[in-house]
Amino acid sequence: MSPIKDQKKLVRAIIAALTKDKKKAVKALNDLTKEDPLQDPAHVSDNAASDTDAFEQSSHERIESLQRELTERIATIDHAISRIGEGTYGICEECGVQIPSDRLTIMPTATVCVSCEQKKEQG
Repeated sequence: MSPIKDQKKLVRAIIAALTKDKKKAVKALNDLTKEDPLQDPAHVSDNAASDTDAFEQSSHERIESLQRELTERIATIDHAISRIGEGTYGICEECGVQIPSDRLTIMPTATVCVSCEQKKEQG
């Protein structure tokens, strides 16, 4: 198979993986929203004990944290899909070199090459 066909096949596989990952993240985000005890309209008017309120607040904070992580994940996926559409996917946003396909296969949302990632971690 030619390198161009291999590359197109890889990009199709990455799009499929990103789309699947996004669907999972969106579902998890929706499920978390339903689990949030402070989203219940009855919560405002209930006279729960202070230990129940503390538990609900703790649960709410944990859910908010998970929601932020999922929202960031969805944005990262959307950014990768957008870059595919623009034709800039697989090009390091820092130095402009081609990101190796092995890295993209492992981490399809990667926006920087290994070298630039290492510089960010050190610096």
